[in-house]
Amino acid sequence: MEKMSLKAVAHMLISGLAASLAVSTALAAASPVTEIFCSIRANGTSLNCSYTNDKKSVPVSDRDIAVFMDRALVEAYVNVTSRAGHERTFQVDPASRQMRALKDIQPTASASEISRAKSETFGEFERKVIEISNQMDQTLKSPQLVKADPVVAQTKFHAILSTIKTEYDDLSSSCRFSDGKSGKKERTCYSANEAKGLVEDNRALNSYLVDLLTAMQNPNSCLGAKATKVDVEGGVDLKQIPLLAKAFTAQCVRTD
Repeated sequence: MEKMSLKAVAHMLISGLAASLAVSTALAAASPVTEIFCSIRANGTSLNCSYTNDKKSVPVSDRDIAVFMDRALVEAYVNVTSRAGHERTFQVDPASRQMRALKDIQPTASASEISRAKSETFGEFERKVIEISNQMDQTLKSPQLVKADPVVAQTKFHAILSTIKTEYDDLSSSCRFSDGKSGKKERTCYSANEAKGLVEDNRALNSYLVDLLTAMQNPNSCLGAKATKVDVEGGVDLKQIPLLAKAFTAQCVRTD
């Protein structure tokens, strides 16, 4: 068996570790686990977490926690619903003592040691989040002139989001697309009241034009000889109006 020098063995181990870290970093960069959504379990000591991937909620696994902690070295967030039902957003601080320690061990520690350190750091973060969340619930519950809590911003944000969604739905239902002069699709939008008024005006105008075209079919009218197409339901195709307008100009002239 070929002998290897201690230097060669060390070089091989370091190269392997570097490759492993590179793969881990690449997976973390491509992973959607940058923000997780958690609720406090009934035992009050741990979190039940998930993340969103392709619009689906996915439970957080041990591997996801490892990837999340890699992302937390740069930027990562945890949305926690407290036991009182309040939603708060927390950020993992990359400059904290715990996160600096996690970063420092990665170049020299084994894969199992790094994995254990990530799990322990997440557990410490988990306990801290629950502690802060419980304290904020107690503070929010007591009457105060000024309430300084992320829940206030969250509630306001959701109210604004709801208003924007309502306005967007109104616009979506009252917008129409048409071919503009440039050949591109152009969008014209109306408010709910404007759209309702346009529908009523169009209905009244359509009824008036149908009545007018029908009257023109009367044999005693100046356009009585002009054939007007009528469908099986008695409706008149309004595309005939330009032709009838020309016929009216040519034939309906006063003789007295």
